[in-house]
Amino acid sequence: MTARLLIELSVVGMFVLPGLLALWVGIADREWFFSSPQAQIWLRALGRKGSRIATIIIGLLLLACSLLFYIDPLHVMKS
Repeated sequence: MTARLLIELSVVGMFVLPGLLALWVGIADREWFFSSPQAQIWLRALGRKGSRIATIIIGLLLLACSLLFYIDPLHVMKS
């Protein structure tokens, strides 16, 4: 396993999977997610619709972070 592959797998684990989960939860309005005790803080502060929008935005930001890694504008990862 090369170092590049290990880094790419860690990026998938840290950004892509949670980003897709957050996006799916926000769009599908999953009850199991929004009924958790941790989500109640956000539900009281933002309401149900605001919490869904915030979750979708967080998911998009996580996916943007992973995309930024693959674009590599600073050329940090050299082949």
